[in-house]
Amino acid sequence: MQQTQKHLDKILNLDEFVHRLYAVIHSNDPVARALTLRTLGNIASVISERKSIHHSIRNSLDSHDAVEMKAAIYATGKFAAQSKSFATNICSKIGEMIQGLATPVEIKLQLLSIFQHMHHDAQTIAQVWKLCTSLLPDYPSQQFIVCTLHTLTELAAASVTHIPEQVDLLISYLKEDGRMCVKISALKDMEKLAKKGAHLWSSANVNELVNYTIETPYISLKCEIFSVMVALAHSVSVDKFDLSADCKVLQLCQDCIFHDNVQLAAISVELLSQIAIHVFQEDIVVQGIDLLQEVSSAIETLLLVICTAEQTSGNLKSLLKCFQCAVNICDVSPDMCIQFVDTIGSLIGKTSNVWVVPLCTALCALSNKSAGVVVCWQTELIMKLKEFTSQTHTNPEASKAIGMVCTLLFQTSVDKPWLLQEDKALMNAIDSVDFWSSYRIGRQATRYGHHQFAIKIFSTLYNRVSSEHLYFWLVSLNEISQAENCLMSKTVRSNQEIIESVSQAITHYMKAVSALKASTIPQHSLIFQCEYARLRSEVLGAHLQLQLACSCVKTSPPPAIAASVAAATRDELQKCGRVVMQIRKCSRDFKCLADQYGALYQSVFDADPKTLTNIQLLHQACLLIAQAIDKISQHNQGISFPTGEEDILSMEHSKQSLENYQMGEACRKASALIRDFTVNYEERVVSRQETDFLTKISNEIFLIPLCLPRFFFQALQSTSIKLAISPQPKTSGEPIIIQNTSQLSIKVEGVVQHGSRPGLYRKVDKILITVSSQQTRTPQQDTKAFPETFPTTTLSQNVTPHYDYFHAQFLLGFAIAGLHSITIEAAVIDDRESLWKTGPKMSLTVKSYDDTNNQKPRSAFTARFQT
Repeated sequence: MQQTQKHLDKILNLDEFVHRLYAVIHSNDPVARALTLRTLGNIASVISERKSIHHSIRNSLDSHDAVEMKAAIYATGKFAAQSKSFATNICSKIGEMIQGLATPVEIKLQLLSIFQHMHHDAQTIAQVWKLCTSLLPDYPSQQFIVCTLHTLTELAAASVTHIPEQVDLLISYLKEDGRMCVKISALKDMEKLAKKGAHLWSSANVNELVNYTIETPYISLKCEIFSVMVALAHSVSVDKFDLSADCKVLQLCQDCIFHDNVQLAAISVELLSQIAIHVFQEDIVVQGIDLLQEVSSAIETLLLVICTAEQTSGNLKSLLKCFQCAVNICDVSPDMCIQFVDTIGSLIGKTSNVWVVPLCTALCALSNKSAGVVVCWQTELIMKLKEFTSQTHTNPEASKAIGMVCTLLFQTSVDKPWLLQEDKALMNAIDSVDFWSSYRIGRQATRYGHHQFAIKIFSTLYNRVSSEHLYFWLVSLNEISQAENCLMSKTVRSNQEIIESVSQAITHYMKAVSALKASTIPQHSLIFQCEYARLRSEVLGAHLQLQLACSCVKTSPPPAIAASVAAATRDELQKCGRVVMQIRKCSRDFKCLADQYGALYQSVFDADPKTLTNIQLLHQACLLIAQAIDKISQHNQGISFPTGEEDILSMEHSKQSLENYQMGEACRKASALIRDFTVNYEERVVSRQETDFLTKISNEIFLIPLCLPRFFFQALQSTSIKLAISPQPKTSGEPIIIQNTSQLSIKVEGVVQHGSRPGLYRKVDKILITVSSQQTRTPQQDTKAFPETFPTTTLSQNVTPHYDYFHAQFLLGFAIAGLHSITIEAAVIDDRESLWKTGPKMSLTVKSYDDTNNQKPRSAFTARFQT
């Protein structure tokens, strides 16, 4: 029953279901009664207000059988969490049992935990709070104190209003109770309240924690208190810390960041880094100290200490904590990035191989913030790669390290992919690892635009797999890499060479799309991958058409009647010849591709933010070239073009992601070229100067290797919707038959299915169900009597999923006899009110018939005999 909470609402006859269960409560067997109570507790969400069940639970709390009593306590907790009336009525009963001498200690502790669910109204909370606080002095044992404090913490976190009072209570027990277990428990409860309601903490609470940290000699307590303060520093309560000239919190951090205990030093560095970030962002002046430099020095020192020690779980956690602090600092101050990269890069060649993977992971995170920060360490990375390759046997850790080093090398030259073209050390390292590690390296190569390495990897791997769909998947990746490699060049190419390269790339992309379709299986539909590759192929095709259209200026001069055509159409640009119509068609093609990229964006609900940025860049690139063409070829030359701060390319995310660096830079350069050109462009003519400008803009945007987004290979979040439509036809493929004077009720039921990490990027808030109905014309019907298209009736409804289940009903009428096509489509509305057209889409066919011809003779026959 505990695993079916999401399906309880599907019980059709709840009364009958409860009646069959509740009948067992009158059994003479206490075990049967206990099982019944536990079952009823598990379905409390749908029967929370049944008074008879409340009465039975209350009676079972007085049972002398231990099994039945524990089951009653379990059911009490479940019903108290769901029912306000039950929680209010049972509160005094539980208090009497806790204070009663006959109740065992174990039962009292279980009863205490029930109080954390009684937060339905202020009166009940006040009653429970008064009862629990009165128990603290009466029951001073360690178990009671810990359990009562934790119960009060859960109650305060749920009610929010009692958080300040609970924080004061926990601090008092931290300072006054000498038992270590009570202190640790109080600190863990404080950490929960710091995350739940940090804005309700006062400066006095923070100062008390700081003072106690200075006074206590115990390292474990210091670490726990620092964890509480870190939780406060990550919230709006960071301004509660005293940052005056002689403040104690900075003095405490400075004393602990160089402590010989690594865990204490790491947690103090985390606190100081958050305070430093707050000071930097708010322009707060702290006299006599530069907090960012202080934190960076502490991080570098701690890295040296950890990397020269043995690898333990505690040291590894501390190292990762330091790396996270460094990344957070670089987010607000990018100038610090080079300093951290130099420190971490110098450690890779000097420490043992066990630390190479975490060090490379940190370097990848830092180098992903800005292009070129790791370039100076390229030689050292290649030397480390050769060191791993020289080993006779490559273990899994070495394979992982090789993969991380290769990723770093790809990142070092993301803006110039050909710099690693002739490096044999990289290929030797790839050949030394297993096939899965080799595939991962190839995947990283495509994500950072190094398709020359991906070709070598995937061309080797696709003959090493056993299944057909994996073979075609690797073939498609190989074809995509070959297509993008055709566009790469470190030398200037002529227009003819560019046209040939783009034609080859389009051919490879067509092969890639075919291979992707062949690799599709029911478990992996690859819809996004196929659409992404198809759009890239069409974009290159549009670029090729633009190149050919611009060459018309040289090969096809204006005809003799061009001037008269321009006068007749009132379009002065027509006198320039057929090139005008050609580039206008290219503009329409690019706008159509931009719309398709927008539709693709709306369909990837589970995509990571960098993938969405990648699609946005491709969408904006198409719009950019379309606007450049329109500026030249449209007869309305007054068309506005965004300039300066109003540029359409306000893409801050591309600055923070190396995967999108090349495309972002290309779009910025093209945008700058367009602005410079339009400032001086006044002629109403399409000449060679204008076509050369369009060719240059097009080459700037599209003749760069495309970095495949992460979602092309991996989806960290998985969300799908399954629909069930009723009624359904008796025979598959046959229409549903209904009289034209009747209406059809369509019920749509659905379930939202999640993967292992639901809500990682965005959450499902509502489901938009759209039902559209349109009459279809059969081939036998006369085209003159019936129109080409019939009007469409569209109904939509927003529904909120309950335990991932939703349903909606629609009433449709079919007044005109004939066949009607009904389409039911589901879309997702996330927690930010954004619409995602995820599907699925289902269809029904309804046949409406007119029965009036059969009814009229019958009514006339009856009327004749009545007269």
